[in-house]
Amino acid sequence: WLGTLAQANEPRSVVLRSVVAMASSRLLRRCAVISLLLALLLACAPQTVLLLNRALVLSLALSPAVLLSPAAAASSTIQQCLFLPALRHALGRSAALTKWGQWAATRPDLVPPSVCEALSVLHAHAPAHAAAISRAEVEAATGASIEDYFDAWEDEPLASGSIGQVHLARLNGSAVAVKVRHPRVGAELEADFRLLELLARAVDSVPGLRWLDAQSTVKQFGWALQRQASLEEEARWLRLVGRNFEAWGDVLLPAPLSASPSVLIETLVPGAPIGEYINFAAATASAHDPIRGRARQLSVAQRHYIVQRGVDIYYKMLLADNLMHADLHPGNLLFSADGRGGLGTIGMVDLGMTAVLTASEQHNFIGFLQAVGEGDGRAAARCVLRWAGGGGGSGSGGGGSGGGGY
Repeated sequence: WLGTLAQANEPRSVVLRSVVAMASSRLLRRCAVISLLLALLLACAPQTVLLLNRALVLSLALSPAVLLSPAAAASSTIQQCLFLPALRHALGRSAALTKWGQWAATRPDLVPPSVCEALSVLHAHAPAHAAAISRAEVEAATGASIEDYFDAWEDEPLASGSIGQVHLARLNGSAVAVKVRHPRVGAELEADFRLLELLARAVDSVPGLRWLDAQSTVKQFGWALQRQASLEEEARWLRLVGRNFEAWGDVLLPAPLSASPSVLIETLVPGAPIGEYINFAAATASAHDPIRGRARQLSVAQRHYIVQRGVDIYYKMLLADNLMHADLHPGNLLFSADGRGGLGTIGMVDLGMTAVLTASEQHNFIGFLQAVGEGDGRAAARCVLRWAGGGGGSGSGGGGSGGGGY
């Protein structure tokens, strides 16, 4: 606006042009100095600049939820209408925070039911990236256009998680799921866990909090989640775990058809996430919650089947195979009412985080379950303490101890 006035053919514009010229030159000099300092900092310590930028982004994302938390504690209306959406949005800005939110949503014993209900959306409906990004990644991985490679393709993602999102497609006449990694997720995970390591170091420096061993926990979790970012790694686990369940006709896993670090094409497992049948806040939540989609009904026999077969699957992975799906939240377990005498089938998806326990971890884990079954609290505590004192496990994909976090 000032520049436009300065160009006007009027006598007073002469003075105005001089003022604008002086202001512009000073501003340009200051901008040049600041740009030079930033360039030097970026050249000398690029990781520091990236960490500062990431810390600022996450701080801005989390600040609304933090500021609203006192009011949310006092008012259920503020909690439901403002705090919980702000919290869900903030956690969705980071793969690491999304993963934490997915875990927290399965723990109504530790987290208020209303928060569990809100965060459960992150199991299958975390923030998604644009369809154009998915198309570009898939075309780069396959070496062909979407239209030439697939018979049909849906731009709207079927589901989205912490690492990537899934699109439905048809390939050679069959329905397939195409998982596409979120852009920049690897670099963001690295930055997020470097920030968490700094925070864990500060926690461990407090004498009364050293028992938490925060640095070890962050290191194990970070290593496991960064391994999950490679979809080629997930394809390898799908083959191994799928082979273990080949004889179980009612337990289905996707079969990988093609894999690259950022794109995984696999067969489509029928069913809906178990989380769509679960309601952590039955007293307050609507049976037709628009976030969850259509309400789903299960017979008593189907409910018993899901629980009993779920325990069978878990114990088989722990006791027989020592190869465990370490991310079995309700968004990664599917149930379909078709098949097995009308009871249905159970599907397992998203095997990027898979754990192999050491002999010591397996012994303590089984001992813990046995002690809980016998009501022996002392024996259970001893197993937990031995496990915690033994440090991290071998953890092929899941990062050792604590892998089976369901």
